Amino acid sequence: MVSSPDFVKASTSDRRDDYEEPKAMWQVHEALYNYDVLMHSLWPTNYAPLVIRHVLVEQRYGELACSAEKDRVKLISRFFNAITKENSGRATRRQEPMSFDLAKKKWDRIVCASFPRPLAGALGANRKDHSVHESGRGGGVSGRGGGGG
Repeated sequence: MVSSPDFVKASTSDRRDDYEEPKAMWQVHEALYNYDVLMHSLWPTNYAPLVIRHVLVEQRYGELACSAEKDRVKLISRFFNAITKENSGRATRRQEPMSFDLAKKKWDRIVCASFPRPLAGALGANRKDHSVHESGRGGGVSGRGGGGG
């Protein structure tokens, strides 16, 4: 009976022991840089790292969502893991990596899940009611409806 080499066993079991989640923004930047270099070396035509960077730069690396560095690091880690997981599935299905628009929507969903705002629904309802009253016609968004002068 042939057994697998010891390095195969060691590499699969020790892989998680060697890796440490980033805890500071400088570690996030270093990890993203390493990811960019590695991806460019392996697949030069894969634009996924550029999409990730574009979203993060546009969102100021999470500053627009929260100010605490610890929360920003967790948010960026969640986003990065979600995007890379989705893109690896796309690669196995021979699809292109996520576009900027899809990645931005993914960022928005992760931010909303990470920092829920219970008053957002109420504020949205008040804004809608305000626009109806402001038009004076009572017809909602389209402006059609009863009354009016």
